This record gives sequence, structure tokens and C-alpha cells, in this order.
Amino acid sequence: MNPDEVDDHFRLTQDIPLLRNLAELAIEENSSIKRSQTIWHEHLYELEGFRELFPDNVIEMLKSSQPLPEGTVMAIPECYTVIARREDESYNFQDMVPEIVEQVVGGIVFDFVSKDDAVRIRVELSFADERLKYDPIGGFGFTPNRTESKFI
Repeated sequence: MNPDEVDDHFRLTQDIPLLRNLAELAIEENSSIKRSQTIWHEHLYELEGFRELFPDNVIEMLKSSQPLPEGTVMAIPECYTVIARREDESYNFQDMVPEIVEQVVGGIVFDFVSKDDAVRIRVELSFADERLKYDPIGGFGFTPNRTESKFI
């Protein structure tokens, strides 16, 4: 191969993505540096922000589905901002108050509730398989505020 030849140069240009991928794979196998595809495949980023809220022993209990003892303390913030995004559109639900609903196999379920109790978003933190689970149909609810409705 001669990169000065037009045909060889074109072929090398076509092979660059393959060469880059092979180089990244070699680096990943011989060091502790992970490729972006590996990080995405492992999904370890989904629970990263929640992981710091729970002590390590609580996370291990949730992973193994052991019941949490009475009086278990978790440093959960008083409110969250939940952002829903679909392609270029995004919606912000600010000041959502977290409520622990139940402990499930491998994790815990939270409801994020608006201050006026009109919007409720249910999320499962599954530490066993490192996933944040959300059902876009069943995990989102509205409660109409009937006390303020006026008929004309």
C-alpha cells in the first residue's frame, strides 16, 4: 500500500473507522479505559446521580432484594427537576418531591410528585441490573385540580 497512490489513499480513508475501532478495542483490553460503546452497553451511568444518596450497605441490600431495616436513613433531596425529552422537544417539571413507594426485587420505586399533587412520575431504580426504569404510559399520571375549576 502506498498512501501517495490515489486508489490506495481512498482505500485507507475507507478503513479509518475500522482501524480506529480496533485501536480503541486494543486499548480497552489492555488498560482500564473503557470505550463509549462499552459504557453505554453497561448502563452504569443511569443510576450514577442516585448512587450517592444511598449508603453502600443499602445499595447492596437493594441489589440482593433484602428488606431494608426499619429506620434506614437515606439522604434524599427535598425536590428534583425532572426533564422529559423527545427529540428536540423538552419539558421541565420543577420542584418534584420524591416519595418512596416500595422496595421491589433488585431496587426501589420512587414517585416524583409536583407540589400541587397534579403530576406524578413513577421511576424504578434497579440496582441489580444497573437500570433506571420508567414506563412512559403507566409511569406518568395527572390529578386534575377540581377545586379551582369554574363553570361559566
